[in-house]
Amino acid sequence: MTLQTDTNYAQTVYINLEKNKRFKTLFEDDFDIKRIIIALQTESGVVIQAENTLIIFDEIQEVPEALTALKYFNEDAPEYHIATAGSLLGVILHSHISFPVGKVEFMELYPMTFHEFLQAAGEMGLVEILRTKDWKLITTFKCRN
Repeated sequence: MTLQTDTNYAQTVYINLEKNKRFKTLFEDDFDIKRIIIALQTESGVVIQAENTLIIFDEIQEVPEALTALKYFNEDAPEYHIATAGSLLGVILHSHISFPVGKVEFMELYPMTFHEFLQAAGEMGLVEILRTKDWKLITTFKCRN
């Protein structure tokens, strides 16, 4: 399944749960969404507005309770948009940790090719120039300011 979205966020709150030790205790007491949002705002310095803020929890496997919190975000505050990533997430899923079944959508992501990167950056002209394999033309655009 391919998930496509036309949503653009005005701001992003990025929290790496492996590097940020403060967040290991944030999810231990309860899953009070207002309390979690206040903590995220304080840590990031960003005022989180549900309609235009993407919250990213990276290395979520380091704080299994954060994974469980996704259920409560979905049930109690579905207006917040959250993305998570974890390099060892598969390991944590098989270690008897509570997982919000039916509340999480998985996506397999792969590195972009250089052409895909240029397309994502809106540089279709450069993509077309590269496809021509006209090295003189390519060289003309190699140092574009």
